[in-house]
Amino acid sequence: LLGDVVSAPAHSGPHTLDIFARLGDTFDRSILKVIGLGLGEGRAPEGLVPLVRILDECGGKPADQARHHLEHYPLVRDLDHLIALLKNRWVSVRRFAAEGLRDLNDERAVPPLMDALADADVEVQLAAVVALGRFAHRQDVAERLIAAIEYGDLTVRQTAVEALGQAKVEAAVPMLIRALGDRKGWLAVRRRRLREKLFKKKKLTPDERMAAERSAKAKPGRSRK
Repeated sequence: LLGDVVSAPAHSGPHTLDIFARLGDTFDRSILKVIGLGLGEGRAPEGLVPLVRILDECGGKPADQARHHLEHYPLVRDLDHLIALLKNRWVSVRRFAAEGLRDLNDERAVPPLMDALADADVEVQLAAVVALGRFAHRQDVAERLIAAIEYGDLTVRQTAVEALGQAKVEAAVPMLIRALGDRKGWLAVRRRRLREKLFKKKKLTPDERMAAERSAKAKPGRSRK
């Protein structure tokens, strides 16, 4: 059966495709690859979810093949289908849908993307924030992004700040000033991590450490009155 799926004939009946689609919901990666790539050959709608999962979960040649199929899949540019995928059980599929909606840049996607901000997975939240950044000029979107600065994952909050800043949302200015002036909060942690990444401290040898200590002792202290 699985060997036949590899060729995934486009003329397969709806009942057969439904069976294949159910098999594509498997946790077994071997089955997933055969089913997804097989359905992908025939551009079957049922193959979209397995292909996205292969791209995320398998890597190597299967992922390359899945990427090739997805580039030619009409459904990856279908607004309604992508919106429906925001409710899919697989995190990678929900993230893929949010990223696809960002590329479509269609305001009809705004309400479901705002719902996706409450997704249980941080990566989906992040993809939703990035997608909504294109519509930050809208008051309802700006308000949700401003609210996102107050709670949640550090990366999501920072991305919301950047989206509001790029859109020059005046209503967000007080919140942005507070975030930028926060010396002890989450943004300060982000700045410190960035400094540590860009300016790594040199590890001193024992001789260099002793020389540094002698130099510090040789410096005159403050005079006491």
